[in-house]
Amino acid sequence: MNKRYSGVLGVAVLLSSFLLTGTQANAAGDCVVDNFTNDNGSDSANDRTLRFCLVDGAGAGAGAGGTVSFQHGNAEQTIELSGSTIDRSGNGDVTITGGGFITLTLAAGETGFSMITSDAAIEVDGVDFTGGTAYEGAAINTF
Repeated sequence: MNKRYSGVLGVAVLLSSFLLTGTQANAAGDCVVDNFTNDNGSDSANDRTLRFCLVDGAGAGAGAGGTVSFQHGNAEQTIELSGSTIDRSGNGDVTITGGGFITLTLAAGETGFSMITSDAAIEVDGVDFTGGTAYEGAAINTF
């Protein structure tokens, strides 16, 4: 009897999480980029940037073992980075999948830093990297 009640309670908690936030629970640690700017972003619709999804691994971003994907609408999108690297350190392994529609590039005049750094594995599929110039890993530097 208690096992059945626990399962029903778990479903009720998950459902209430969905109803209260308007988004699905981040159980798998996945994050969908829906804003293609260099901004920090947040967990609000149309504000989830690549930077947010990679850096906020302990919150609503991609957690350890999670996947970052893109709401690209089957249209090519370019994310132009400036200012600093996206530091994934401390958030675990992640997979970035762009479906062949995503390009990550450094803004004009930007040099000397990797686009993404991490202390864990980063698997990338369907994302092009351009314009990077750095001593160790112009696109991705894992250490």
